Amino acid sequence: RVRTEGEAGWTVHPECGVGSQRGVPSCTIVGLVRDTPYEVQVQELCYNHAADSAWSAASEMLRTLSFDYELYIGTSSETVVLQLDYPAAYCTVIRECCGDQFSVCLSDDSQKATVFRTDQPGGWGQNVKLQCVALAVADFLPPRVEVPISPLRFLEIREATTNSLKAFFGRGGYETGAPDTTCQCASPVLELRALRGGGDVRYDWFKVNGLCHSLDVSECLVTELVPDTNYTARYRTECSNPAANSIWFYSADYTRDRFAVTQPGCEWSTHAGQAFDGIFEPGHDDEFQCEDGTYCPMYNESCCVERGSLRMRCPKDLPVMCEHTNDCAESRDRCCMAPSQGPPEEELPPSAGYGTGSPEGRDFGCRHHGEERACEIRARTPDIVQFDSLAASSLTISWEPTFYLIGTDSC
Repeated sequence: RVRTEGEAGWTVHPECGVGSQRGVPSCTIVGLVRDTPYEVQVQELCYNHAADSAWSAASEMLRTLSFDYELYIGTSSETVVLQLDYPAAYCTVIRECCGDQFSVCLSDDSQKATVFRTDQPGGWGQNVKLQCVALAVADFLPPRVEVPISPLRFLEIREATTNSLKAFFGRGGYETGAPDTTCQCASPVLELRALRGGGDVRYDWFKVNGLCHSLDVSECLVTELVPDTNYTARYRTECSNPAANSIWFYSADYTRDRFAVTQPGCEWSTHAGQAFDGIFEPGHDDEFQCEDGTYCPMYNESCCVERGSLRMRCPKDLPVMCEHTNDCAESRDRCCMAPSQGPPEEELPPSAGYGTGSPEGRDFGCRHHGEERACEIRARTPDIVQFDSLAASSLTISWEPTFYLIGTDSC
């Protein structure tokens, strides 16, 4: 039997009364009032009621769950982390006014909620509340109606170099009267696509990493791009509940110039895992590319030489090329085993063993191996338009020159 706090009499519920199953030491009482404290007593009944047990001592008060509950947050100058009353299935920020846009991320145990802005970095000046649905009752409620997060307001890609460009974006807020988004754990995604032949050849979208995937920035630098290539971009905010994802926003739909065009570069402006001369052949990030077009493991320094060739392009993590043939890699070719930046030379201990002789010790830059290699941009390969034998013992060949998308070669 049960009773609420302050109630004089007890109530015996049929689920746990005379009609309950004998020999089963548990039962579930239904029809109680939500978010209400109750205490319980238990008695063992016998066929011979004279042998019935006495009622047990009253239990401690236990409060029934509410299917939802609210926590007051108020204003804040930064992201807020809250301890929840009960483990939550999901939570939504209830705004007082304005177009601020929020997302909520629950901890693994569903007992903490992180509340943050998604339309701009920082906090908020209006009073807000957090409304959560208890995990214990979520399965008994109708499915949640998902409200997608707002898309971007603008997206531009510009300031392209040989291997990089900058992305600029403005995140959206709510329109007046719009419902609060149900997006959980919002995370931005920026993707680029390379296009060649004036946009006729389209490669797969690829995800950009680094700061471009942070809600704390409104611009970011995209690196590891291919020279002389058109790029277009798209952006959306993804949620742990995908039905609340924003729609994709495309740079080509916003900017007058549909593409960002990277400048032409040297053979070695890209690493061995990137496109070369218009050919995309991924999967070689940790290899050298030899001048004969083959690839070698990054720590086998003599591989290209053993094949009668030299190294033409470096692995992704060893990208520095040098000016003269004898400046790098123990006079074998022009590929230095070194990143482009490192600690000042005076900070390196004499016993560090930095150099190109082993993968563990790498010289920082080309300073121990001569100056950096000059970038000579080769002329574009011409297109043969006719190749025919129009007379005995002769061939007639005609061709057309090709040009870079922007800039000129060193020819």
